[in-house]
Amino acid sequence: MLKKTNYQGKNSEIIQQQNRLLVLRLIREKKVVSRVGLSELTGLKQATITNIINELMEREYVEETGLIEGANGRRVKGIALNSEKVRVLVSRITSDYYAVGIYDLQGTCIKVAKKFWEQGEGFLRKLEFIRDDLREYMSLYGENKQVIGTGIAIEGSVTSMDPEFKEWQDRDMETYLSQYFSEELGMAVFVENMSNMSAFFEWNRQISNGVELQTLVCLSIGYAVDCTVVFDGRFLKGRNGKAGHFGHVSIDMNGPLCECGNRGCIRNYISVGALKKRYAELLKSDAPEKAEQDWNIRDIVQAYYDQEKTAVMLYEEVAEKLGVIFANLINQFHPEELIFGDEIPNNDTFLELVKSYTKKRLPKHRYERTNLMVFREKRKTENDVGMRGMCLFVINEKLKDMKLN
Repeated sequence: MLKKTNYQGKNSEIIQQQNRLLVLRLIREKKVVSRVGLSELTGLKQATITNIINELMEREYVEETGLIEGANGRRVKGIALNSEKVRVLVSRITSDYYAVGIYDLQGTCIKVAKKFWEQGEGFLRKLEFIRDDLREYMSLYGENKQVIGTGIAIEGSVTSMDPEFKEWQDRDMETYLSQYFSEELGMAVFVENMSNMSAFFEWNRQISNGVELQTLVCLSIGYAVDCTVVFDGRFLKGRNGKAGHFGHVSIDMNGPLCECGNRGCIRNYISVGALKKRYAELLKSDAPEKAEQDWNIRDIVQAYYDQEKTAVMLYEEVAEKLGVIFANLINQFHPEELIFGDEIPNNDTFLELVKSYTKKRLPKHRYERTNLMVFREKRKTENDVGMRGMCLFVINEKLKDMKLN
């Protein structure tokens, strides 16, 4: 008898979508599981499980693997993801670069590439580059596969890709991008904020590990600074769906002037652009011969891992600023978990430093009730948690469209 989990489904037509998502997630976790096992794990009737599995098999999302050991030692047919058959295209768009990748149903990266923008390229031309690469990936790595959809993860405001594109500021860019890529690729395209997708990845990981979360806060620190709040599995979207553009929140009314007209904005302290600029300033004192180099942010992070003096000074400043930011977020939302990451150190040394600054600004009981974490994945494009979260999001959205017989 398989042990019951906290994934308890309900036999109601209104929640068929949730049941399908639940079943697919359990198959992903268990690798191979029987229909009877799924019924035991979810509490769903075997007839309901059979309907769901039949639909998933019809869509080629899952397949039978042969006989496995079931209850009482009996041999039963196993069910597994059809990872060789189904693919998802994903693109990440930032002000400085874009990445294109293709993934399987496990959220495993098959192939991914990252390319920096050339100076002077306009917004629409940049979209054509992304479109062409998505088409190429679909041709090279999606041949004889079922490419079920595309996910576009946006970091910050897409209008920052082109300073001349200010007239688009008031447009619904998510809808525009979804329509553009849907028409160009001939498939369903989903557009979401990068931070939302990183949070989605973490939420699913914790739920899969049996951790019950009500509120999760995720801070994505890259070329933009975005914040996501997840409550009961749903994103806090705001009135127009644009909640989370956190970089322009001020933490110092007397701080440096920001392009938005405000002073002391978070992005001016911890975004990639701000860190590269500050690192160069610090180098002028410590190693002036290196100050004029165009430093890659990952080289700066590696210098911190190597305990290079200037990088240590830089990230000491960053940790102090994060302490202020995290204390404010914890006071505001009281989350069970607050996780951060992207273009930022993710080792124990830096995490403990951030925790120490956060702890100084909170009552002890409030600090201890929040699990402060950093994304531990090695910072390579193939490990990008936002892109992997985007893949899982596309799969979930496609499952919602299914009609059970």
